[in-house]
Amino acid sequence: MAKNSEMAGRGFLDRFLFAQPVSTVGARKYETAPVPENVSDYWHAGVRSRVLASLKLLMAGDYRTLALSSDSYILYKSWWNTKESRIGTKGDLASLQGWVSKHEGMMLRIAALFALFENPQAEEVEAGQMEAALSLWEC
Repeated sequence: MAKNSEMAGRGFLDRFLFAQPVSTVGARKYETAPVPENVSDYWHAGVRSRVLASLKLLMAGDYRTLALSSDSYILYKSWWNTKESRIGTKGDLASLQGWVSKHEGMMLRIAALFALFENPQAEEVEAGQMEAALSLWEC
């Protein structure tokens, strides 16, 4: 795919997110406690309700837009400025410019998902949700 000029030109490969967690090999436990039932129930109910809400909007041909609170906007702007300086020609991420520039929208979408998971009726992304999203970006 990387050699396909159309895919590269449209930024297809730049749209993938990667995660590389710290390895726990050598310190893993053979038997672990199960996920507490209240945590499991909260997670499953949250995912189900978001999927149903999304389906209702899709079936109605509708959509929702979330705004950023003033504090979340300040956090995002600061992150954006820092990231932008790193992808410039002299930045340490210059060689990843296409990939890193796609994170601008991805971080906003992740923050919106956090907001909707906490409150399906949310109308804006709060600072804590933006902080949580931006904490996932570490380059």
